[in-house]
Amino acid sequence: MAEGEEEDGEDRISSLSDDLLVRILSNLHTRESVSTCVLSKRWVHVFKALTCLRLDDENGSLLDALDEMRHRTDLTSFDLSIFTRRSGDIVTVAEKAVRNIVRLNLSLNSLSIYGILNMYLTRPVFNSRTLVELKLHRVCIAETLSVASLPSLKVLSLSRVQFDTKSVFLSLLSAVSRVLEELRISSPTFSAPICDREADLFPCLRGAFLHKLPWEMLVLFISVSHLLTTLEFTPMDSRQMEEGEENVDNWINPIIVPVCLTNQLKSCLLHGYKSTTCQDRFVRYVMLNSNILKTISIKCLPSTDTTVKYRWLKKLASWRRSSTTSLLFD
Repeated sequence: MAEGEEEDGEDRISSLSDDLLVRILSNLHTRESVSTCVLSKRWVHVFKALTCLRLDDENGSLLDALDEMRHRTDLTSFDLSIFTRRSGDIVTVAEKAVRNIVRLNLSLNSLSIYGILNMYLTRPVFNSRTLVELKLHRVCIAETLSVASLPSLKVLSLSRVQFDTKSVFLSLLSAVSRVLEELRISSPTFSAPICDREADLFPCLRGAFLHKLPWEMLVLFISVSHLLTTLEFTPMDSRQMEEGEENVDNWINPIIVPVCLTNQLKSCLLHGYKSTTCQDRFVRYVMLNSNILKTISIKCLPSTDTTVKYRWLKKLASWRRSSTTSLLFD
């Protein structure tokens, strides 16, 4: 007897309401949900009511299906990872889908005959009253993003995102700063120097995960995130520097100790430790000024010699700490 059928042959699953069937399909990858349309006439249109879409497409074969979504206004969650030559079509779908969406996750790669072609996201994606979670990977944010409004955003993840200018980057941060609770940034690309901020730019930010960034940006984030409890940082190395840029190994101790260090920070993790003067200044500063820090974790490069690691550990363990902080060293 087939699963879901009674002895008389009745299909009990198909007899469920549309709402229940949609909830079941929502737990599947969208490609699998769409495939249920061949089961019977009962299932032909069920998948079209899905409000949570998860699409992964390596060759762009889903583009025609995405075209049909241009006018969907009922999506609440949209995950899209796609590799295609038709970048404009994908951007249009993303900008249409964001109208009432709560969660948007885009990983977009566009290939032209000349190589990688940048996908520019513009104003519609960054003006949403409903968006709570935004994750972007390998997209570009245009200079036309002068005004952004994301008043409900709590989680922001930017991986290999290219900004036309650093002012665009700061405009985006300003737009999400009031209620943002978690921020993840890895290997962004921009040119102009970042400006200093003194205000409490992120009053709700509690977790900052910053990778492949210059030290000056770390100083900015800890200075404007007064409730920060978790900090993870990987510094940019010299191989990532643009021609003409200054040395990235330039942590400078803030004259005024950031509020998050004195009152909030409980966990700090530094990746890529090589015992440079800059890294040591940062670690000593955090140890000395973090009043309630529970754990500071230092991770060396995998190639680091064991004898060298032991010498570094002895040095780190000898430094004064302002709280009963545990030192984890690997």
